[in-house]
Amino acid sequence: MEAIVTFWVFPEGDFAAWRVLVGTAITDHYQGYIDLVEELETECRLQGGTPVRVHFSLAEMVTTLAANDWDNTPDNRAAVVGLKHLEEYPNE
Repeated sequence: MEAIVTFWVFPEGDFAAWRVLVGTAITDHYQGYIDLVEELETECRLQGGTPVRVHFSLAEMVTTLAANDWDNTPDNRAAVVGLKHLEEYPNE
């Protein structure tokens, strides 16, 4: 079975709040984040997977975490991205 790897892409205006949400300084600017996503997509393809970008706002992330009574952790944020992917592509 082919692996689908989802990547969250949020609006550029959410970048500063995203850095607070994830508590990391992976990059200092939005384009750096997009560059990282592109690098990971390339690696995913090289490994035989299919990368999929899931687009939604930081507010949607926070709302979905709260609606599920989930803490703000990397695993729970990944779960939200998965849920949003299923909402966007329900037949996959």
